[in-house]
Amino acid sequence: MSDLLEQTTRRLLADHCTPEVVAAAEGSWSPRLWDQLEQTGLTGVGVPEAIGGSGGDLRGAATVVRLAAGYAAPVPLAEAALLAGWVCATSGLRFPPGPPTLVTDSPDASVVASRTASGWTIRGSVPRVPWGHVATSMIVVARVDTDGYVTATVDPSDCELVPEVNLAGEPRDTVTFRDVTLAADAVRPFPDDRIEDMRARGALARAVQMGGALERVLELTTRYAGERVQFGRPIGRFQAVQHQVALLAGEVVAVDAAVDAAVDALLRGDGDRAAAVAKV
Repeated sequence: MSDLLEQTTRRLLADHCTPEVVAAAEGSWSPRLWDQLEQTGLTGVGVPEAIGGSGGDLRGAATVVRLAAGYAAPVPLAEAALLAGWVCATSGLRFPPGPPTLVTDSPDASVVASRTASGWTIRGSVPRVPWGHVATSMIVVARVDTDGYVTATVDPSDCELVPEVNLAGEPRDTVTFRDVTLAADAVRPFPDDRIEDMRARGALARAVQMGGALERVLELTTRYAGERVQFGRPIGRFQAVQHQVALLAGEVVAVDAAVDAAVDALLRGDGDRAAAVAKV
């Protein structure tokens, strides 16, 4: 099953995530690529079918995200499959169609939920929200002003967004909630003891993406070293170049091992430290 998932993902990305697609999406995203991924169920891998996902586990989701990162896919796939989908499953929310993103309370960003007579109010401001202005749904994990945490699906049109980008040209936006009102049945409790798991998944998501990018770098470097001719022979035959490629290959193997160990640890329920190691 894992081999079939990898083959399907590679084939789709090779067909629909060309360098031209990536360049055209600079500072934004590719709706067409997302549609292709969503139609084949790849955006919901690792999310239970009962809440709107495609089923599978964390390993499957990590496989899809790793391959997408190797193609620099301009879509919020990690945010959907590894993060928002898990939060939905943990709290009993429905996994929304369209690209979601995750907005969370953290030490440097406050999102607070308060009870009202008719439901809930959410307020706060969060910087560097991944893919904020392209998301059709925001899965929000907010701290309750009295105690604990809750989660809810918020319509981005109810928020204020300031578009920004990171060094890779991907959206990293500031999102502000100014007393966004929600019905009582739209808000679900989020277990306090899963907050660190959520943060560990965030670290793992980026580690998986970096590992996928490194694998692609090694692939392209090896190909170039075999094709580029200097002094009458491919540069891959020069000892100095071979040494550097071997060093790169060793680093890629180390990253893959750390990421795989973190995935296994999270599946066992004790992945905080392993996810941190993988991210480092």
